[in-house]
Amino acid sequence: AIVCYPDVDSVPTLSGPPVLQPELWQAIHQIRHFDPDHPALDPIRAVLRPVQIARTDAYGRFEIALAPYQIEGHRPFYVLQQDYLPATLHVEYAVPGVDPQGMPMRQRLQPDPSGIVDLPAARLFPAGSVRIHILVPESEFDIAPRIRVYWWGRDPGDLPWLPLVYTPYQGSSVWRTPRLLQNQDQAFQVLAGVDIYIELNCLSGPYTPLNLGPFRLEQGQVLDLGRVELPKGIPVTVKVLDPAGRPVPDMTVTCTGPDRQLVSVRTHTDRHGEATVYLAPNSSGWIIAQDPRTSGPRQDEYSTAFAIGGQEDAGKESAGCLLLKRRP
Repeated sequence: AIVCYPDVDSVPTLSGPPVLQPELWQAIHQIRHFDPDHPALDPIRAVLRPVQIARTDAYGRFEIALAPYQIEGHRPFYVLQQDYLPATLHVEYAVPGVDPQGMPMRQRLQPDPSGIVDLPAARLFPAGSVRIHILVPESEFDIAPRIRVYWWGRDPGDLPWLPLVYTPYQGSSVWRTPRLLQNQDQAFQVLAGVDIYIELNCLSGPYTPLNLGPFRLEQGQVLDLGRVELPKGIPVTVKVLDPAGRPVPDMTVTCTGPDRQLVSVRTHTDRHGEATVYLAPNSSGWIIAQDPRTSGPRQDEYSTAFAIGGQEDAGKESAGCLLLKRRP
């Protein structure tokens, strides 16, 4: 396996490690005496711009030397192997509980007296690849939007290891590509051997999430979904007021289905306390307003149920608003 420590803070929020073609992996496997500057590693370097890059030995172990100033708790090590989901290893990771400010607690791995940090074992799971071309009209945006992709697996046989894919362990977790770009061919990896469900959600514009699946891929198999167009939603104006009836600006507004799955783009209220969300026709669920300046159990939040009909309801007005209430 190849292990990288990247030099790009934005990598974890974008498309992550590259999905390499089999011939590129073959070239990497043919490196007899590992050289981090070998040309076969160029596709990885082009995306991750690693500070250091290494290869695991026959026992799955590796060693990377970093100066203290190069180590940042939020930046992960990436572990890559052909036909496996990438794994991430963190020097600093979340633990149960919140601090006095209501923020999630974090723990940092400490070096031993010789300065060595013993990272947790990376767990690699078999993967297939999905190719897709997401169509979004460029004329609708001033800047190129990004597409959030989320997938999850189900198995009727109740595989005992399946929960481990979604459960981080002491800084070790599975990398799941969160973002894609529009109007271009691209690929991302999903878990192999289980039923896969995929959700695509445009992070801006009048679009609603698109759910695809289920699909089942074998390890190394490629599924080509071709060109996919995101559905447009019905615009709904949300107004958030405080207990005194005053508009509340800068509130984060999201919409979820009855099962609390996200069904609209996250947005924010303006200075009039208003925000526009786009909802799928003939849908129902919850509209949620949260104050981003608070977090954890102290976060200000209020929600209300919604139900919307078809396109014939577009433009209709509905009396009502979200009344902001502070949690006790």
